[in-house]
Amino acid sequence: MLLLFVALLALSVFFLRQNNVHMIRLRNLALQADEQNKDVPQAMTNLRNYIAAHMNTGMGEQGIYLEHSYQRSYAAAIQQAEQEINAGATIYRQADSDCQNSYDKATLFTEYVQCVTDKVSASNVPVGPVTPPPSDLYRFNFVSPAWSSDVAGFVLLATVLAGVLLVGRIVLLGAVYMLVQANR
Repeated sequence: MLLLFVALLALSVFFLRQNNVHMIRLRNLALQADEQNKDVPQAMTNLRNYIAAHMNTGMGEQGIYLEHSYQRSYAAAIQQAEQEINAGATIYRQADSDCQNSYDKATLFTEYVQCVTDKVSASNVPVGPVTPPPSDLYRFNFVSPAWSSDVAGFVLLATVLAGVLLVGRIVLLGAVYMLVQANR
C-alpha cells in the first residue's frame, strides 16, 4: 500500500507539473502573438480555456500584460489627437521625440506616457486631449480550478484515496496491536 501511495504521489506531481508547463507554453504564445500583433484574441482564448479546465495552471498575482497591444492603442490615441487639431500634431511629435530619447518604450512605457502628457500640458498650446486607453484593459489573470477532471485530477484523487486508506490501515493496525497488548 505504501508503494502504491508513493507511486501515485510521484505521478500526481508529474501530471500537475505538465499542466503548468503547458500553461506557460500557451502564455508565451499569447505574449508572442501580442508582440507580433497576430491573432491575439485567439491566443488569449486558448490560454483562458486551458487554465479554466486544468488545475495547477494559475498565473499568480502578476497575470499577463499585453504591453504591445497597449502601446498600439496608445499610438492610435495620439494619432487621433493629432488629427483633431493640426497644431497639436507638432506638439505631440515633439513631445514624443523628446520622451523617446529619455525613456525606452519597451521597458519604461508608463514613464514615457507620463513624459508625453507632461510635455504636452506644459506647452500651453490648445491641443486635443489624448485619452490613453486604461492599462487594466490589457491586463489579464485567469484562475485555475482547485480540482479538474483531467489526468492530473484523477491521479491526485487516487493519491488522496490511497493516503486515506494507508493512514486508516495504520490506525487500525495500531488499535489491534493495543487490544492484543491489553488482553495479555
